[in-house]
Amino acid sequence: MPAFSFSLDNSLLAISDPYQNTLILDGETWEVVYTFTVHATAVAFSPNGETLALANPWEVDLDDVGS
Repeated sequence: MPAFSFSLDNSLLAISDPYQNTLILDGETWEVVYTFTVHATAVAFSPNGETLALANPWEVDLDDVGS
């Protein structure tokens, strides 16, 4: 099941796809702006929108997305 999260200002959308990737999309144009080659079962942006948490049952990765 895909996981998704909008940044607080709705400028970015993170969504996991069925192909083991997590995509960052522009919240206005819906174009892919970045791809993480890690599958996440949960995703969440930090309140300032600059960090994305990517979680699966074994680990949590924190990545800079610089909203």
